[in-house]
Amino acid sequence: MPRLSHTLSLSLSTLVAVALLSSCRSKTPPNPKGSSAGVSEAAASAGLKPVYPPTPAQIPEGVGTLCEALHTLPNHRKATCCHTTPGVVLTDECIRNLSGAITQGGLKLDLALVSTCTTALGKTYEGCDWVGPHMPEVPMVCTSALKGLRKAGEVCHSALECEGNLRCAGAGPTDAGRCQAPAAVGKVCSTGTDALGAYLRIDAEALRPGCAEGFCDRNICRAGIARGEACQASVQCAPGLRCAGKQCIEGEKGSVNAPCTGGDCAEGLRCVGQVCSAPRAIGSPCSVHAQCQAGCVQQTCQQVCSVAQLLQQLPAANTPPKPVLKPELRLKLKSPEQLNKMNKRP
Repeated sequence: MPRLSHTLSLSLSTLVAVALLSSCRSKTPPNPKGSSAGVSEAAASAGLKPVYPPTPAQIPEGVGTLCEALHTLPNHRKATCCHTTPGVVLTDECIRNLSGAITQGGLKLDLALVSTCTTALGKTYEGCDWVGPHMPEVPMVCTSALKGLRKAGEVCHSALECEGNLRCAGAGPTDAGRCQAPAAVGKVCSTGTDALGAYLRIDAEALRPGCAEGFCDRNICRAGIARGEACQASVQCAPGLRCAGKQCIEGEKGSVNAPCTGGDCAEGLRCVGQVCSAPRAIGSPCSVHAQCQAGCVQQTCQQVCSVAQLLQQLPAANTPPKPVLKPELRLKLKSPEQLNKMNKRP
């Protein structure tokens, strides 16, 4: 399976919305008059046509169970931990998109693995230690429960619909694509937005990369960077290597205290300050949210239930530093008297 890489693409406002405004819905099919249908109707009124039907003709077995576990379950439990009322979630949109992919013949669910997935998610969201700005990762078994059925050259709407390592080239939230093999080094490549993957909380672009080897750089597949050579991200390094200290080093995943750049630490670890670290339990000392399993508030790991708590402990790196003039530059600046004399010159 191709190496997975993680790319931070959410703005602060989006992070706050996803992390802190999530909650639950009742276990019912998507309501045409509900919030999910509203999203589809708004898109249609703007001249955009979603790739899956606005209202599914039927909801295949396992779809509701999987989407409830991915969206409703964590939001129910978060509301309980934070003593708040559940708000808006994406359960209905997950059901709509996944139902469309299945009923249109794009993929099928392995119901046994769906059951294993929901059990794993149930354990992931036990207790309240996870409640914070970092949603726990979805177990890999949940991805394995999806079986793509489209062959090379067939029309697709998501990389998850394609067989094996095929990707859905040209697909987007309102555009269909075609299943094709990843490109070879030197050939044209591209990235895209996979709507179905987003609702299933799967990074489909990382799961089905555009290049068979190496990485996609300015729409061309480049060969992987060798050990010891300069790099900026682990995705650039050759198989078996990762980027740390601005060069490719041995090992795709780092252990505790190993150098990292982000997304290249072993399962269960996080890259904090360019070092792989285990998330700290509630009550532990901290300085930034990433150090904690939940969040960091007043230099202590604890639940983060509100926007105010989230903003209390944002990393100092998020605030642009004030410019500081070097001593030699200060000496060259003119005094107000000198500037006045210069302005009076003919």
